[in-house]
Amino acid sequence: MAPVTKKILLVDDDDHLLLTLGDYLSYEGFDVSTARSGEEALAALEKDAPDLIVLDIGMPGMGGLGFLKERDEANQTGAIPTLVFTARSTMESFFDNVEVDAFLAKPCREEDLLRKIKEILARRDAVNKAASRPARNVLLVEDDFEVVQEVSRMFRQRQDNLTLRVSPTASDAVEKAATVRPDLVLTKEILRGMNGDELALLLRQMPKTHDVPVLLYDNTRLYDGTREIRYRQFGRTDRYVGSLSGAGLYRSVCQALGI
Repeated sequence: MAPVTKKILLVDDDDHLLLTLGDYLSYEGFDVSTARSGEEALAALEKDAPDLIVLDIGMPGMGGLGFLKERDEANQTGAIPTLVFTARSTMESFFDNVEVDAFLAKPCREEDLLRKIKEILARRDAVNKAASRPARNVLLVEDDFEVVQEVSRMFRQRQDNLTLRVSPTASDAVEKAATVRPDLVLTKEILRGMNGDELALLLRQMPKTHDVPVLLYDNTRLYDGTREIRYRQFGRTDRYVGSLSGAGLYRSVCQALGI
């Protein structure tokens, strides 16, 4: 299947820029439409929503800032990625608190603009792809606060529609698993009161969790990035190369869930 052509709306009152930049982006495979003012841009959005807006700020009429205000009031904030492309380079900090995806100062090389456009579109595609996945719940059983923080940070940074719940002990994990059935349990092997392999066996005996995959890891090798690390999924042994860092654990969770 051929990739879907991305639509870009160029908003600028410079006819020469609209012509040259429009031709360049069309040559690069984009479907380009243009608007010479904020008012024209709003009218264009009502007819056909683009995948990205490249917006100038200094234009007659409502200008770029007026367009952003009208866009927000029309509840389109965040719906369409917006790249601010303006000669007012001193305004970059202003957009830290405005709903735009990127800022690029004029003049710049066409290649730099193209790269920024592709970055924004790729980021939005990743978000949309993650949102289309079914939500998954992962239960982490770990009593080391630093490890919990590291793993939690990976779940926040990535956008794979995964929710992380944390239990400091195996007994707490049993209670949580019985209440909210997780899609996967990620547990340290050595725990106080009940080890990870004992927890896995207990979960296998419970009707609500008998088929929940349990991924065990050896906490003594958490920061060793030089050796092949063994993960044990209950019932069989899986092997992965890498360290049991937060990134390594997250990667293993994704592999176990088929993400």
